[in-house]
Formats: sequence, C-alpha cells, structure tokens
Amino acid sequence: MSEAGSGQQLVEKKRGYSLGSLMFLMSYVAVLLAGTRAFATVGKGVDSRQVMFCCVAGVIVGGLLGIVVGLFHYRRWRGLLTGCLAGMVAGSIGLPLTVLPESALPLIAATYGLGSLMLVGACWMLCRFSKPQNNS
Repeated sequence: MSEAGSGQQLVEKKRGYSLGSLMFLMSYVAVLLAGTRAFATVGKGVDSRQVMFCCVAGVIVGGLLGIVVGLFHYRRWRGLLTGCLAGMVAGSIGLPLTVLPESALPLIAATYGLGSLMLVGACWMLCRFSKPQNNS
C-alpha cells in the first residue's frame, strides 16, 4: 500500500434523517393537531363558509407573503417553493382563528403557545445533543 493512501480514512456518509428530526416533525404535527382540536371543540357555532373563506384567503395571502420572504432568504426557485409552501401552511392555520369567538382565543393561544415552547425546546435539544463531542 502506498504512503499517500494509508493516511486517508474512510468517511461514512450519513443518509436520511436522524431520529431526532423525525421526533421533531412528529411534535410539530402534534401541536398543529392539538390546535385544530381546540378549534373544533370551541368553534362549533361558527359558520363553516366563513372558515372555508378564511382558509382559502389565508392560503392565497400566506403564499404570496411567503414567496416575498422566501426570495429574501434563498435562491430564486428554492425561495419561491419553500416560501410559498410555508406561507400557505401558516395562512391556512392562522387566518381561520379570526372568526372564532373571543372566549375561545385564550384556549387556542395557550395550546399554540405551549406547543411552540415545546418545539423550541425540542429544537434546542436536537441541535445541542446532535453535535459531535470534542474530547480535546
């Protein structure tokens, strides 16, 4: 074996997503479902046409705002796609909350607020503990 090749080490490539990323995604979906459940239990007297109109308007407005924000943060096509998708999701979730009665807002705000704190904590733990440890 040559000396030049003996100093090289085989580097194993990581494929796929880590288990922590999967758990973070599952937590995110759980927070969205908890907020939707709170919306469904408290907002029973709300007209469904108003909710659908707000969902459609939220998707359109959120998609347009997401495109603008995405173009400032990423390259052209990636910014268009990721910004539009993120804006559409945020708009379709956020805008229907405007048609709820005032008595329902504290419950839903608490659900989304505590869920957001949980996600920030999970993200911090994912970033903190997934870094390789240097023993030097």
